This record gives sequence, structure tokens and C-alpha cells, in this order.
Amino acid sequence: MTTHSDALVAALTDEPETVVVCERDDNGSHLQRLQPNALKQSLEKYKLGVLWRKGELGGTGWQAWPDLNR
Repeated sequence: MTTHSDALVAALTDEPETVVVCERDDNGSHLQRLQPNALKQSLEKYKLGVLWRKGELGGTGWQAWPDLNR
């Protein structure tokens, strides 16, 4: 499944390893699975959807998020 829904991404907070982020650059598309250990401290404070909106997970080059406090 693909999504641009921060609510859906937030629902996966307890299972970040199920999320694969897609980035595109001049060399093509690149997929990377989230690593729970690398996100541990951030996930203690924020849901996964907030981290995505803040741009900390990647995959948001197409969108600017005005309200990061949700």
C-alpha cells in the first residue's frame, strides 16, 4: 500500500519497521525500510506521522506541512 496520509503513518507508530519510505532523485527511486532502533528516542516523544510531517523520515520532498503540532 502507498499513502500520503500522516494519519495512516501515525497508526503504524508501534511497528515502524513496516514502513518503507520512497525517495526520488536524479538517479531514480530509492526505497528504505524504517529502522526501529534508530527512531527509538524520537518515538518516545512523537508519533510516526509527526516525524514524517517534520521531514525526519524522508519521502516528503513534495509537500510542506504547515502544522507540525498535531
